[in-house]
Amino acid sequence: FFFGNDQGLLAVQLSVEMTVLPAEELEFEKRNALYKDELAARLDVLSGFINTVKPKAEAASQPTKPAPRRTSVGAGGTVTNFGVDYLYEMFERKDLDKFRAVGGLTGLASSKYLDTNLRKGIDASSVPDRREKFGDNCLPEAEMMTFWEHIMDALGDTMMLILCAAAVISLVLGLTVPDPHTGKIEYSTGWIEGAAILVSVTVVVFVTAINNYTKAQKFAELSAETSKRKVNVIRDGIKQQIDSTEIVVGDVLFVSSGDLLPADAILIDGVECKCDESTVTGEADIVDKDAEFDPFLIAGTSLMQGAGRAMVTGCGVNSTCGKQLALIRESAEQET
Repeated sequence: FFFGNDQGLLAVQLSVEMTVLPAEELEFEKRNALYKDELAARLDVLSGFINTVKPKAEAASQPTKPAPRRTSVGAGGTVTNFGVDYLYEMFERKDLDKFRAVGGLTGLASSKYLDTNLRKGIDASSVPDRREKFGDNCLPEAEMMTFWEHIMDALGDTMMLILCAAAVISLVLGLTVPDPHTGKIEYSTGWIEGAAILVSVTVVVFVTAINNYTKAQKFAELSAETSKRKVNVIRDGIKQQIDSTEIVVGDVLFVSSGDLLPADAILIDGVECKCDESTVTGEADIVDKDAEFDPFLIAGTSLMQGAGRAMVTGCGVNSTCGKQLALIRESAEQET
């Protein structure tokens, strides 16, 4: 249909556009489908690469665990190197493998090892033998400074040394240099100033030494009194209260919230037991305790929550606290 030149041209143009437009849309859809397929293929490749690399990265990021020490097990499943060192290493590392090697709680309490009845406790008659074999629950007292050492410590103060030097210089000058007014050496008065300084230094040093020595003695007495706490144990099937220093390895100990644990012990049973082990580990986190995954109650730590029973496995110098104290004192002696 033609309606003049312009109308005819417009009709032809519309006809061509209606014919070409579907073809362009079809081409666009094809290209879009190709792009989608290519993108999906690249995503599959990237996902496979991530799944391959991620496990390797996670394995590399985890710390390498040191090889555990071998536990010597003899005939009948008995650990042949069992003793105070074995028990200490078990607690130091919280080594469940060593714990299981002796048969867990029941195996450790058996007659092969600690010979403890988990319900009735130990026989009271066995206390001397246990004390001789595993040690008592007393930590060695630190050596107190003698009075003479306190005097030398006070005299080593910087100000005291300066005053002593000034006194010596004053004595030397007073007894060797002539008086500028008289031109003579005043032996009768030249020593007074230096001697006065030395007397002052002597008084200060002795007063300081006496105070420090008295305080050290009182602190030692107070520490000895506070270390003797009353604890509840069961012996011969009877619950009784004893001093913490009388605990021996094998004792069944009753613990409750707020207690400062007097010895290393294995948790027998308990209700919601939580310990503050910051004195040992330096970490302020409260640690949950249970008889299966973490039954280790460490000497010197505090039971913050819960109550239960535990079997003593290390006390005194053979406990975790005792070993650490010995190392601290040894390093301090080496520094001095």
